[in-house]
Amino acid sequence: MARLNEIGCRHGVGRADLVENRYIGMKNRGCYETPGGTILLKAHRAMESITLWVGKWRMSKMI
Repeated sequence: MARLNEIGCRHGVGRADLVENRYIGMKNRGCYETPGGTILLKAHRAMESITLWVGKWRMSKMI
């Protein structure tokens, strides 16, 4: 995971800048960095897309 974080950071992978609406009416801005997690998730989804049959792959997207 540490190695994936290093690689992802160098290439700007896994950055998110979000603005959220809170229950009390305030807006909240958050900046998140998850390069290693983003790489793992993309790789997992790519492997699923080539190994699962279409029906199961679509069902996994709904879950």
